[in-house]
Amino acid sequence: LGNATGDSWNVNVNYQLSEQIEMGWNFNYVESKDDIEVFHRSIELGWVTALATIDKPSYNVHDIYVKYEPTDSLVLHLSVQNLFDETYRNHGSVANYGKFIPGYEAVNGLNEPGRDIRFTASYQF
Repeated sequence: LGNATGDSWNVNVNYQLSEQIEMGWNFNYVESKDDIEVFHRSIELGWVTALATIDKPSYNVHDIYVKYEPTDSLVLHLSVQNLFDETYRNHGSVANYGKFIPGYEAVNGLNEPGRDIRFTASYQF
C-alpha cells in the first residue's frame, strides 16, 4: 500500500522554569520519499502487468507543552500537538495513489488530525 517512510528527524527540548513549571517543544521532520515502487503483489496475482511509482511529500510537526505542579498532589498539564495545524499524511499510512496513477483515485490514506489541544489535571491523595 505504499507505506514506506522517509527518514525522520526529531528534536525534543525541555526547560525547567522553576520547581513547579516545566515546558517543552518537540519537533518532528520527515523527509520526502520518492519513486516508491508499488503493485508487486498485484503483478503476482495477475491484476496488473507493470510496477508503478508514487511519491510522498516531506512534512514537519511541532508540539509544545507546559506542566505545572502547584502542590505535591496536583499536576496540571497543557499540550498543543501539531501547533501550526500542518496538513499531512503520515508516511506509515496508505499513500495517495490517485495523484500518481490514473484510475486509482479511491486509494488514498487519510490526513492526520489537525491541531490538538489537551488539558489534563491529576490529583494524588
